[in-house]
Amino acid sequence: MLFLVFGATLDLGYQTRKYFASRGFTVLKKYNYVEEGAGVSIDQYRHPEGIFADWYNDKVYVSEEEYGKCDFRYELHGIHVGFNQDEILDAVHGVKDCILTLGGASLDFIKNIKKAYGGFVTVLYTYVSDEEVARSMKRQEVDPGEIVQRVKNAQKFCQVYLDEMDIFDGIIMYTGENTIYNLANVYRQYDEYIQRSEKVEQQLINQKFVDIPYCGSEPFIFISYSRKDKDRILPVLRSLQRNGYRIWYDDGVRGGQNWRQAIYSKIQECTEFLLFCSISSMTSKYVSEEMDAAEIADKHMVPVRLDNEDYPFEKKVRLHHLDFLEYDSDLERKLESALAEGCRIS
Repeated sequence: MLFLVFGATLDLGYQTRKYFASRGFTVLKKYNYVEEGAGVSIDQYRHPEGIFADWYNDKVYVSEEEYGKCDFRYELHGIHVGFNQDEILDAVHGVKDCILTLGGASLDFIKNIKKAYGGFVTVLYTYVSDEEVARSMKRQEVDPGEIVQRVKNAQKFCQVYLDEMDIFDGIIMYTGENTIYNLANVYRQYDEYIQRSEKVEQQLINQKFVDIPYCGSEPFIFISYSRKDKDRILPVLRSLQRNGYRIWYDDGVRGGQNWRQAIYSKIQECTEFLLFCSISSMTSKYVSEEMDAAEIADKHMVPVRLDNEDYPFEKKVRLHHLDFLEYDSDLERKLESALAEGCRIS
């Protein structure tokens, strides 16, 4: 599962990451690139002292070129923040549980991730009272003018939550250590959402009939298909997994930012390209792009015919040299003969 926690102050963000880490979550790294003239002292963050020593423990500063390689990105006033897609996929595919704390410029990023991965992502807004924001800033020894600005920013975060409530799964209340909503009760609130998310994640996995897509470095099979055929291919995928095959399918990716990079990367990495052919898939631009990528990457293609429709001429030309497997009661045996043994758990 993936938790996105929006709107926390620097110190509450640190305490949040620290607590989730104690619950077994991985803190995802933020890859930061700062433009010249952005008004940020990078050395302060790279070599923090005193109260800052741990607060920036999720930041990695990179060059503009390195930042450009990040799959997910956002920017505010010359400060660019990026994330690796593989790390996020590990979280939403159940390989590990992860946490990200995010600020005001990240809203579009949050929307994209939530849209792509739905219930596998829990988005929380952390309400921090104006008084606690001011106290936090005073602890950082910033000037009074910046304290006023930070309080206004916190109020803007609150307005974002009120305007965009549909993308949030809940709200966390924090008003300071000498109040009812202190850190101990913040942790209790987090525990409640973690328990809820565990139940939702398990329900989603059960509904899929097949396990989560394979994420790892061993040989695997890339599954290319039309969403319209999903009900027909799910039993086949389940059979493959039951027989020990490592498979990757694009569940959840198409709604996200830079989904093509994710698809092309997996096609380049895969050992086998299993293509489910139907009139729907043979007229799908997405499947066509996947076929293009597989051909360019010189991947071994195994086509399975789901229907007897007359496919577009261009597709027939591209596939005429391949031996189609028929979708019948003997398909499981035929796939065992056609697919590379290396894609199977030994």
